[in-house]
Amino acid sequence: MPTTHYQQISEPRILSGHPYDVAIGERLKAARIQSKLTQAQLGKKLFLQQGHVSEYETGKYGLKLNALPLWAEALGCEVKDLIV
Repeated sequence: MPTTHYQQISEPRILSGHPYDVAIGERLKAARIQSKLTQAQLGKKLFLQQGHVSEYETGKYGLKLNALPLWAEALGCEVKDLIV
């Protein structure tokens, strides 16, 4: 059975707080602000609740690699902008 966008983004969420996840979270937040989106608006695009967007932005949860292209598309940027 094919994986849905929602499954790629959030299941399972990986409790982290690792410095790499915090750094990616900061880039996610910066890209969201640059795109003039609220956490709720971005969450709607990604089928996530606003609180989950916040958890990814703070690095509380690690983002799976296969979800990066979906976040980049929703934010109107490239994957490299989120990881470099």
